Amino acid sequence: GRDDLDWGCAARVNLSVKPSALYSQMHAGAIAHSVSRAKERLRPIFRKAVKMGAHICLDMEQRHLKDLTLAIYRSLLEEPEFRGYPHTGTVIQSYLRSSEEDLRELIAWARKRGQRLTVRLVKGAYWETERVLARQRNWPIPFFTNKHETDANFEKLARILLENHEFLCLACASHNIRSISYVMEMVKGMGVPFGHIEYQVLHGMAEPIKAALLEMGHHAREYAPIGEILPGMAYLVRRLLENTSNESFLRQRFAESAEAEELLKTPLQRRTAMKKSSTDGPSKSDELPPFANEPHTDFSKKAGREAMRQSLIEVHKGLGQEFPLIIDGKELKTGNLLVSANPAREGEVVGRVHQADSGEVEKALTAARKAFPGWRDTDARVRAQVLFRAAALMRERRLELAALEVYEVSKTWAEADADMAEAIDFCEYYARQALDFARPLPVLPSPGEVNQSWLQPLGAGVVLAPWNFPLAILTGMAMGPVAAGNAVVIKPSSYTPVVAALFM
Repeated sequence: GRDDLDWGCAARVNLSVKPSALYSQMHAGAIAHSVSRAKERLRPIFRKAVKMGAHICLDMEQRHLKDLTLAIYRSLLEEPEFRGYPHTGTVIQSYLRSSEEDLRELIAWARKRGQRLTVRLVKGAYWETERVLARQRNWPIPFFTNKHETDANFEKLARILLENHEFLCLACASHNIRSISYVMEMVKGMGVPFGHIEYQVLHGMAEPIKAALLEMGHHAREYAPIGEILPGMAYLVRRLLENTSNESFLRQRFAESAEAEELLKTPLQRRTAMKKSSTDGPSKSDELPPFANEPHTDFSKKAGREAMRQSLIEVHKGLGQEFPLIIDGKELKTGNLLVSANPAREGEVVGRVHQADSGEVEKALTAARKAFPGWRDTDARVRAQVLFRAAALMRERRLELAALEVYEVSKTWAEADADMAEAIDFCEYYARQALDFARPLPVLPSPGEVNQSWLQPLGAGVVLAPWNFPLAILTGMAMGPVAAGNAVVIKPSSYTPVVAALFM
């Protein structure tokens, strides 16, 4: 082997880089833009690595940047100046349910191009963050919630990597002795070449494991953060959370002195029975499920991005239509048109909306006052169903409404989608509130009397909605009073009349 290489075969200088540290505006909804900008920052580092003969790894971060990171890595290695360079790699996190699919796609890409690379196989350090975000957004949990399933997946992915050892190198990054031992046995059984496997340990953690690896003659590399103190502290906290959790191998072995025989069982043998979810909904068919926030679209997934992109194309075809006033259930065209234009594309008309003068305003208020008594006396369950139906229609046309916001107020995809979700939430929430408020309120009893207290709607009102959340605030301001039995005249912002017309 060469003297300038570790163990005569591996690059001596190893650098792991998080792409978002170089370009903070990376966003899963803007794959092409994010890849292009991140590559601008990464090219000089890759050039330096090639010149030095160093190994460079694109590190993995939160799940929403996973596909971006893999896309950046593949795109860089497809550029002529880096094509075929053998000392590069990226990371696969075995706690993600999508990790096997990601790995197989990466292997297929590398095999097709004849590209040698290193995959740093880890368990994953963003468990707490991903759990909180998924619950906040009402998304499915993206990772294995049982630690033993993650460990089993780690072994499965390690085997897949070692089966492709002719062009893949495995960096086994774990402090779990069972996981390390499994990889060692697979290496022996498959005849993995010298230099195609190394074990990575964290600086300052699990020193006995590092010492044992070195004593046994294995290739071990120490992994340490460098840079500013605050990001370093965040890194340290993630490591501490990961390695002091109740199910951590290090905690169980070194702090709780668990028996080696137990810790070395296969992960599936050690897997605990997972509790059945308690969120299956009400047991009675006539009961409403509890309110839950509408999940946002996950633009880190290709399906979400493609659906939004297609919706933008379809909505663009229909821009420029005229929208009448609606007074007393009838369409009214005044000829006094307000032109709503795309603020990000000069000259592009989103729609033309007929405007009301004082006469039309009086007609609208008169119609609302006339409609109020009948709506007030309508059964609360019927009023609630109107809101539930509105929520259902918004779900069906969610991408259409979001795309329209992109054109009419230049919202980003994520902001427009969040506005849709909040509008749906208002319908679902206020419908439930209307049902609660329709019941009599408790009154102190008096002997010989039956007393009840009821909430009553106020009458007819006007909603003057702003432009910044063109659907969500309009929906919330209008549908709360409507659910309670009021009649409402809506007057949207002059910047967002088309979104309001679609809402109407």
